Amino acid sequence: MTWLNGNAENAPTPLGLSLADMFAGQHLVQGILAALIKREKTGEGVCISVNLMESILDIQFEMFTAYLNNGHKTPQRSRVNNANAYIGAPYGIYETKEGYLALAMASIVVLGRLLECKALEKYENPVEWATKRDEIKAILKEHLKTQTADYWLEILEANDIWCAKVMNWEELFATEGFKTLDMIHENIGYEQFKQTYPGDIGLIDEFVNVMLDVLLSEGGVIRINGEVKSRELVQSQLVKLEYADVEYVLMQFKQQKERIKKKSQYILSMLYQSRLERNAHYTNWVQSNE
Repeated sequence: MTWLNGNAENAPTPLGLSLADMFAGQHLVQGILAALIKREKTGEGVCISVNLMESILDIQFEMFTAYLNNGHKTPQRSRVNNANAYIGAPYGIYETKEGYLALAMASIVVLGRLLECKALEKYENPVEWATKRDEIKAILKEHLKTQTADYWLEILEANDIWCAKVMNWEELFATEGFKTLDMIHENIGYEQFKQTYPGDIGLIDEFVNVMLDVLLSEGGVIRINGEVKSRELVQSQLVKLEYADVEYVLMQFKQQKERIKKKSQYILSMLYQSRLERNAHYTNWVQSNE
């Protein structure tokens, strides 16, 4: 795999991710799921075998298959902006006047017209996009430096060319697509609670103990407001809690503490429902002040 990264003149180049470990874990999960289905259907167990070598070869099945069926010829990396040894121009990542642009497969002639790069328009034969890959990519590499990535994106996306701006973490987090995924959740900071609510350390510790009891326990069910919930469901809700959720429960507890008889049950119930409760509370607050 390291011989697929970097340009032709480079030494074997690591990718930067522990792919063998990551995919072996995924393959193990797939095996477990398949085994559970078979057990459900047949009542029989299954021995699941996973290893790093097979997993790393499996994700290279295209390259591995090509090698085995073309006389054991090794893939030839591009000398210019290599991205896939088996794909012709313009496939790669290119520096622009500001930022980087990723280009997938596209007609070189069409690209030449859209980018106003006459030098590309002469490559009318699609075969040359592979045989003259480096030559074409060298032209494209210099031309794309004349404008910013955003400038090129506006032109290419409007014409359905497969492309994307190469982003860092901050740029990615600012996109609407990433925000929609709702992947980032604020950790519940124990030290922050201690600093913000120094007079409630004992109560905060009780919250922590209630959560730990549920998160570290196994099997069984839990009652939430008289309703039976699976322990896995309750655990999944607790691990999603954010600082604001727990803070909301803390405020509610302090307001109601004189009337609470079963402290641990109340805390668990409120933590379990805190996200819905908090959202409803703030919605009602906003509506009442409109």
